[in-house]
Amino acid sequence: MKEISIGEFARRSRLSLKALRLYDERGVLVPSRVDHASGYRYYDAAQLDQARLVVMMRELQLPLKAVKELLACDPADAAKRLSLIHI
Repeated sequence: MKEISIGEFARRSRLSLKALRLYDERGVLVPSRVDHASGYRYYDAAQLDQARLVVMMRELQLPLKAVKELLACDPADAAKRLSLIHI
């Protein structure tokens, strides 16, 4: 597991720090570890793919609730659900 600081994760995922904090609060994209003393968030490099999916779904203007539900689905089921969305 390669940990990435929130700043590096933001740059690599194209998500803002503010968005990452919000997504953590809402349970959409939760960091792999939070330092209890400083509150600093760390992400696993493997979470970058999921973060990039969040970027794409938000560009489609999906609400966070829908994004969270789709991320929890099996990828084939998520793709099927996305194909049913009329944009």
